[in-house]
Amino acid sequence: MPPHRFPASLAPLLPLGRWSPTPTNGLAASWPGSSLTLRFTGSYLALDGGRETARLGRPGGEEKTLTWTVFCPGRGELEGAPAPGNTGTVRTANLRNGERVVLWDQPGEGEERVCRVYIGDWGSVVEVAAFFADEETSLLPPSPAPQTRILTIGDSISCAYSMGSEWGQKVPPHGAWDAWPLLAGRIISARALAQGQGQGQGEGQLVRAPPTFLTRMRMPMLMLLRAPEIHQH
Repeated sequence: MPPHRFPASLAPLLPLGRWSPTPTNGLAASWPGSSLTLRFTGSYLALDGGRETARLGRPGGEEKTLTWTVFCPGRGELEGAPAPGNTGTVRTANLRNGERVVLWDQPGEGEERVCRVYIGDWGSVVEVAAFFADEETSLLPPSPAPQTRILTIGDSISCAYSMGSEWGQKVPPHGAWDAWPLLAGRIISARALAQGQGQGQGEGQLVRAPPTFLTRMRMPMLMLLRAPEIHQH
């Protein structure tokens, strides 16, 4: 039986970042670190690239377009290889128009997992046309939005951009996922889980600012958003 297709803008998911619906019921964004989070059961999860997908910032860049993690609910994202009792790991791939990227393909019917897909590359436009899973009931209602968001108003540095090997620079293996704002969000979530406060307590998010704005500030600005208060650092 072929997998069930879920148009991205109609799928039960949690978007973080500047995602917009497309005329074909896809979801598109163009800023590193923007993410889509899905809860699913079954043995298969994949996505298709939409026609707006394009690598614009650096066509020959070494960063992959997508970075994603798959982990168990209540465990949180991990920083590398799976640990005992957890399926978490970090994967990367390039996304192109009309191509399918398999996010998960392992046995485990009935087991609930969480998949979080990030835009990892600097300067790309990513359109997710649709997600695919085993059955119509495989995608579960999305998790609540995080109670705390670390909003980083910055530029390429805050997105872990690298000039690449042609300039003798190392490239972060997971793109924007390796950036310190997103790392800070994962640390907050890990601490909340360790204290028994549940999942979704913290999340890092990146926002671009005009270069002249950052030049005057001389550093990226952090905004800790926690309703009803806003704290600037």
